[in-house]
Amino acid sequence: MNKQLLGRIMKGIGFFPGSDADKSAGVYSRKACLSPHQIELNNMQWTKLQKYDKFIYSRISHFSQLATQENQSLMEAAKLPNFSQLEWTSANPKEECKSFSNVIVTQDRFFNKPHQDLNDLNAWTYGIFSFLSIRHFHPLPTVFTPSGHGLHFPELKMEIDFSKKPGIMELLWKTSTNVHHTTKHSPEIINNDQITHFGCYFQINHKLFNVGHKFLKISPTEIKSKVHGYLERNVKEQKHAKKTQLGIVFFAKY
Repeated sequence: MNKQLLGRIMKGIGFFPGSDADKSAGVYSRKACLSPHQIELNNMQWTKLQKYDKFIYSRISHFSQLATQENQSLMEAAKLPNFSQLEWTSANPKEECKSFSNVIVTQDRFFNKPHQDLNDLNAWTYGIFSFLSIRHFHPLPTVFTPSGHGLHFPELKMEIDFSKKPGIMELLWKTSTNVHHTTKHSPEIINNDQITHFGCYFQINHKLFNVGHKFLKISPTEIKSKVHGYLERNVKEQKHAKKTQLGIVFFAKY
């Protein structure tokens, strides 16, 4: 569980280290007790993930070719799967658009404590932020709200005020070295049930990288037996899903 979390929703997409006692990694699971309709919608969203690879890759390249090359080298060094892949063993080491192994998504009045993401192996993290309409889940071009919600860097004495930056905001920053946190929403946002603030952060997890390095020494069949992939997750998620802010937490050692 994320100990820095203070309020509301944080979820994950992609691969994360640890799982059951006999597993070393797995895809993030859904939380328990979803309706059949919700599961169907979720499955549809999963099929769309791979379409985002090239877009995310192009956006990072737009800001920094160095960050793009460093991330791709890390992914290739441990043969890590991209966040959009369904199974670890389907990873293509020559895939051109591999950038990150997982994505953290926040919404619904999320805020947290000042921290460094020490488990981020990537030097630079790419993030997307926007106020959204809850009804349509579309970005809002303009939100009239007082200050009070943003990304704060206390050591740098800098804050990016989301309420003063309408539309979609992109950010590339050093999450592992720069102390940062998302500040609490203003009362006007908290009491507004028509909008929410969305954020997502693309990362390469250090522990997952170590797992990937160990996987280089074993066969694809052995790897498959040590990873909760998408298909196996669907079968077992009701049993293993934890009632936490993340929906699941997988912890184990390889």
